[in-house]
Amino acid sequence: MAPYNFEGDFGNLTDKQIEFIKKVIEEQDLKVNKVVFKPVGQAGDNFVASVMRISMEGDNGSMKMVIKIAPADEKTRNTVKADLLFHNEHIMYTEVLPKLVALQKEVGVPEEEHLRYAKCYGSMNEAPYEVILLEDLNESDFKMLNKFDSLSDECVRSILKNFAILHSVSYGLKKKQPDTFESFKSKLIDVWTVNFSTNEARSYFELLESAILANLDEEDHKTKFKSNFMDILKLPIQLAKDRDCKYSIVQQGDAWTNNIMFKFSEDKLQQSVMIDYQGSKISNPVGDILYMIFNCTDHETRSKYYYDWIDYYHTELDRCLSYYDLKVNYVYPRDRLDADLRRYGKISFGLSAMLTYVLLRDTKEAGEMLESFKSGDPNDVLELMGTQPLQGETAIRTRKRIYKFEGEFSNISERQLDFIHEVILKQNLQFDKVIFSQLGKAGDNFMSDVKRISIEGDHGSLKMIVKVASDLEAVRSATGTELLFTNEHVMYTEVLPKLVALQKEAGVPEDEQLRYAKCYGSLNEAPNEVLILEDLNESKFRMLNKFEPLPEECIRIILKNFGIFHSLSYVLKNKEPATYDLFSSKLKDTWDVRVNDPNVGLQFEVLTKMVLPLLDNDTQKNTVKDKLSNVVQEVLKRSEDKNSGTSVIHQGDAWTNNFMFRFEEGDLRESVMVDYQASSSHNPMTDILFMIYICTDHEARSKNLNDWLDYYHSELHKSLSHFGLKANDIYSRDQIDADLKRYGKLLFATTVLFNNILMRDASEVAAMMEALKVGGFDGVMENMDKHEMPKETFDRAKKRLLDLIDTYTQYDLL
Repeated sequence: MAPYNFEGDFGNLTDKQIEFIKKVIEEQDLKVNKVVFKPVGQAGDNFVASVMRISMEGDNGSMKMVIKIAPADEKTRNTVKADLLFHNEHIMYTEVLPKLVALQKEVGVPEEEHLRYAKCYGSMNEAPYEVILLEDLNESDFKMLNKFDSLSDECVRSILKNFAILHSVSYGLKKKQPDTFESFKSKLIDVWTVNFSTNEARSYFELLESAILANLDEEDHKTKFKSNFMDILKLPIQLAKDRDCKYSIVQQGDAWTNNIMFKFSEDKLQQSVMIDYQGSKISNPVGDILYMIFNCTDHETRSKYYYDWIDYYHTELDRCLSYYDLKVNYVYPRDRLDADLRRYGKISFGLSAMLTYVLLRDTKEAGEMLESFKSGDPNDVLELMGTQPLQGETAIRTRKRIYKFEGEFSNISERQLDFIHEVILKQNLQFDKVIFSQLGKAGDNFMSDVKRISIEGDHGSLKMIVKVASDLEAVRSATGTELLFTNEHVMYTEVLPKLVALQKEAGVPEDEQLRYAKCYGSLNEAPNEVLILEDLNESKFRMLNKFEPLPEECIRIILKNFGIFHSLSYVLKNKEPATYDLFSSKLKDTWDVRVNDPNVGLQFEVLTKMVLPLLDNDTQKNTVKDKLSNVVQEVLKRSEDKNSGTSVIHQGDAWTNNFMFRFEEGDLRESVMVDYQASSSHNPMTDILFMIYICTDHEARSKNLNDWLDYYHSELHKSLSHFGLKANDIYSRDQIDADLKRYGKLLFATTVLFNNILMRDASEVAAMMEALKVGGFDGVMENMDKHEMPKETFDRAKKRLLDLIDTYTQYDLL
């Protein structure tokens, strides 16, 4: 029966445990009036014990303690070996730790270098009622850090300093009181050896291996994992050898993030304390070091500091040993430390893989695991781990540890990460880490999330561009994501390689061959589409300012690219018409899909309403309204041209951000098209005119439009001549002039609509993208309708629109 002054969550305590807790509380002489019990942490923070905080209020003051309570359920106790774990912690807190600190005091170690541990108010080591009452370190401003985050360099160094103190005083005890050390060795039980030495151990770890492998997809990674993981079974042999080795010490034994607390002052780390000794044993020092490093840090941090950490530990060990008149080169020399680090390498891999799979789970997953402990059958736990799908965030955390991924990849799905990892492995770089960073800003890429990945490995480094599809249904539906990524997949994996193969076959000089970003891999599985491309920045290509008209030299080099690109469609039609027809059937026109949307009329009305305020008079407004109101009819009318003799595979979205340029000492050398999501079979003028109207101003067009069309036609002819074909026989200059007028209305409308979006700055586009995620295309329309354009955007959009009207008026295209 609970005393009248016990409150809160103590229903799982037995009468025997309550009596023991009451006895310990009375020893504090507080004349307690009330004791309140509250759980500490969440499922997954403590896997073996139930941990509570008790707050005591009395006539003589108040006080808090932390209580660790053993599970009472027999099946759970057998699964986690509760009797052995609580026995170890009882020995550590009641005998070992007090003895080690007494030895420090005896030899004159300064108080600030004493081994810090939570004061033990009482421990009952009577199965199955084990309970231990400890100092609440929160009251001294210690706190636990996030187990999902890598510990910082300063935190790791603080822990290593604690290890050096713990290990050094072990060596001091061996020297000064060897019988006491041997007594502790006989009392501390190596639970890992007990668990791993059973007849069922191999079966258990084979199940665990299968559980982990079930969450991996890459065959090469599975092979590497399988070739190393089962070395974990060698751990008992290794531990048995090291237990009686002259280098052995008292280990903390379970140094992961939740078993260490930290004290900061104004964000500067002051001290750390180890708070769990259930896994303590007599063994090799590197067991503590590797366990902590590989379970508490990520690859990015380890790659910077690993060797410095080992140096620091050894230096601190030497300094601490000096208090006992010992020298590190005699007690635990550096070459021995290095050898032990290598000896424990594979075993630590298996142990860390196992713990990563368990410790990185979230509260819900950990709660389900703890429930499975109650069956008493480890197979049930392992079966759950093998069949329980990893939660999204858990999968990301696990893959970060396994794949060595760093940076901004939280919005990339598990399937996409697997594919990226697979592509990286094929580069044979023996990579050490992969860093994801965001490319550009809102407004640079409308249809996909674009990232740069930087890969560093033993065999070199490499950068790639990754285009990632959204998995949000509102975004996918509004933008036609599946169609766009399918188009680009077909272009990069089939069309572009085929076109360049035609050039090579005909002996076209390399400097005249179609240049495009190398495609390292493309996954066309909705909704997990991802495209991995060459990073053209590494070849000195760059993107120009989308708000500025492109200069004359840039326009001409783009027209040259179009001349080459379009000519190869005509060549393919001539040489392999069935192949062209196949490509044409695979590439879908985004406008055909858009105009079949039942809401398209209303959407164009809203867009027209937004555009009209940019105009100065009714004549201009009526012209724009007329052309925009007929855009659906124009799309349907011109869609018939895709099967005509003059049709080509067009790039389809030729605006400034879809070109990159390479300059040398200020002179333009080369340009490359970088987006093919809107590619389909269409008239060549859809590329030429869209690019000219979107990327230039009226001043340039009024001087150069006809010269540009002449230049395009001459480059088309030049490229066709490599294949014995003539431009005038296929797409004559007169036909270009005719198409200039035939496509006038359609290109006017599309240019007006695109300029209304493309001229917006990053903050406006970011707001549009957020509206897209919530409300789809209608959400974007509503956002644009509600928010007035900032003055700079208004001025840019107005100039572009008035310029376009002036050009159409000059060339009589309206």
